[in-house]
Amino acid sequence: IQRQIQVVQARLNLAPALEQELTALNREYGTLKAQHDNLQAKKFQSQMTTDLETNRTNDTYRVIDEASLPEKPIFPNRIQIVGLGLIAGLVAGIGAAIGRELFDTTLANEEEVTALLKLPVLATISEVPGKGAKKPGRSARLMKSA
Repeated sequence: IQRQIQVVQARLNLAPALEQELTALNREYGTLKAQHDNLQAKKFQSQMTTDLETNRTNDTYRVIDEASLPEKPIFPNRIQIVGLGLIAGLVAGIGAAIGRELFDTTLANEEEVTALLKLPVLATISEVPGKGAKKPGRSARLMKSA
């Protein structure tokens, strides 16, 4: 019995060392398994790429209808753009003239003053030309006579 106890005691003393060895082996197994899985994935990827390249070289392409160039450009339609620009310019010019006339609050002559104030005009101040004003030339005299 003593001999059996010693044998069991020796086995119990070896248990921690065996447990450490088992842990190290399990860790090494996990590392090697991860490397193996990684290499298997790379092999599969490489095989797929090789198959794709092999199949791609066997493909044949055939042109059914050749592409044709348009005979005239689709955009920009220059005539339409110029026409719309002219119309927009005319509308803007007429709108500006009407707006200026509507919002002009100056009184130009005696009749406008009398109509607005409903009082008689006692005196008027004539326009005095400034230093930079020119004398009317030949074209202005021709316009007056016409």
